[in-house]
Amino acid sequence: MTVVGFDFGTTNSLISVVVGDRVIDVVDPDDGLPFPSVVRYEGSKTLVGRDAKESLDSIGVGVHGNTVMSPKFLLGDHSVHVGGVERSPIDIVHDVVSHVKSEALRSPRASALDGVTQAVVTIPVNMTGPRRAALRDAFRRSDIGITQFVHEPLAALYGYFRSTPDMAALQRQYNRRYLLVVDWGGGTLDLTLCRLDGGRITQIRN
Repeated sequence: MTVVGFDFGTTNSLISVVVGDRVIDVVDPDDGLPFPSVVRYEGSKTLVGRDAKESLDSIGVGVHGNTVMSPKFLLGDHSVHVGGVERSPIDIVHDVVSHVKSEALRSPRASALDGVTQAVVTIPVNMTGPRRAALRDAFRRSDIGITQFVHEPLAALYGYFRSTPDMAALQRQYNRRYLLVVDWGGGTLDLTLCRLDGGRITQIRN
């Protein structure tokens, strides 16, 4: 079983996996970039990611005609009308998650994923219980179980520590100190106050 990190972002989405001491980002095999979190419905045809984004002539999150930007903001709603068709936000998110998974599995780095069955998923600090449940459902429909949610600022701080050549020295430098993490994303601005105690990061306030 392979557990990966899945950043289902407002603007883009990305899968990463830790192999030994390395973190491998599994990006779009065609352009080497993360996958746009965009879905477009054209009759019975569904475009996701780069193809959907390139066909869009509007900007901003939400529904634009038959195109959905940043579908995670729709989670928690019973339904949404896209191009005159009533759709489930869970189904829309499922389309993005499945696309990212399938594209990652055809990338040159797919061997590191070994199937992708479980994921640690990042979320905004204000994502409520019902919205988390809906996100779990969307991932489940894509045959990915969510082992844990991690708030996006905490994930950024953890990534900062991991990317430092001498992580132990950095942990000693900040031990028993408070750290304010600012995550300025494409659709949300999250701030988390953390404290480092003996190598353990604790969230104090979101």
